[in-house]
Amino acid sequence: MKRIVMGVIISLVAAGVAAQFPRLPNIPKGLPGKVPGAEKLVHQEPAITTSLNDAVTELPFLDAYVPQEAMPLMALPRGLSGGFLLHPGLYQMEAQSY
Repeated sequence: MKRIVMGVIISLVAAGVAAQFPRLPNIPKGLPGKVPGAEKLVHQEPAITTSLNDAVTELPFLDAYVPQEAMPLMALPRGLSGGFLLHPGLYQMEAQSY
């Protein structure tokens, strides 16, 4: 008897929850081309049209640049929060990244 009562309660709750959501349109099963509008999305021009071939790699204004000797970043003093206290200059450091 308890199982029947629980079954009725669960079905009533499920019916009430389903009533809260709008009906989804019937989408035909199969390949994406059969979904209305999918053909347009699949064959649309890409959003990003640049590539490495479009990259500007020459920077003539840096041709005369002679960098000073790099200071080790780890040799700089640190602030109260642990960050480096930087001043203008060239720094280097080895780090690992994931």
